[in-house]
Amino acid sequence: SAAGFGIDTAGNGIEALHKLADSAYALMVSDMEMPFLDGIGLYLRVKEDYPYLKERFLFITGCSGTARELSGMGIMALAKPFSPHELLGSVRGILHVSGGPAPSEAKRRREARFAKAAACRIAPFHDGHGANQEVEARVEDISERGMKLRCPPEITLGSGMEVSVLIGNSGARKAKVVWTMMSGGFSLSGLSLAEPVPASAIAAM
Repeated sequence: SAAGFGIDTAGNGIEALHKLADSAYALMVSDMEMPFLDGIGLYLRVKEDYPYLKERFLFITGCSGTARELSGMGIMALAKPFSPHELLGSVRGILHVSGGPAPSEAKRRREARFAKAAACRIAPFHDGHGANQEVEARVEDISERGMKLRCPPEITLGSGMEVSVLIGNSGARKAKVVWTMMSGGFSLSGLSLAEPVPASAIAAM
């Protein structure tokens, strides 16, 4: 709340579902262990009934192994203990990539997201120009305004870094790194695209 977010709480997964039936939320933060309906059960129900929240879900867990497994599945997770700064960074990163506030007029509508699993090349941007040195990476998924990249462990994209992304013959696109985390020995990063890409163009990549 002190960071400027409106907060609502639920004591367990069932209570959370009741609140979802009445209100649209921009993001959900959920523990794994809860009475009546645990975190995974809640996530599966939310993914089915409120698909716009699938990419707006953040797990918190006391097991670092569970956090790594979730991250490997493309689900954001924070392992305890974490700082308020880390929590807020994850929240802001998810909201930035997913397009900000929840849609108020249609809770179940969300921006189309495509699982591409395509090879790409990335290069840092300097003074408006892409660097000559490119590194190989892999697109995990892409939407009109963002993408998720998996990079080799020796490559770490820092938050706030501007990069040029080249996917096949689709041309280079400027993007900004909004979050980065380690997952299964790889570096996973969420990028915000400088210019939206039409869904038709994404499907043709």
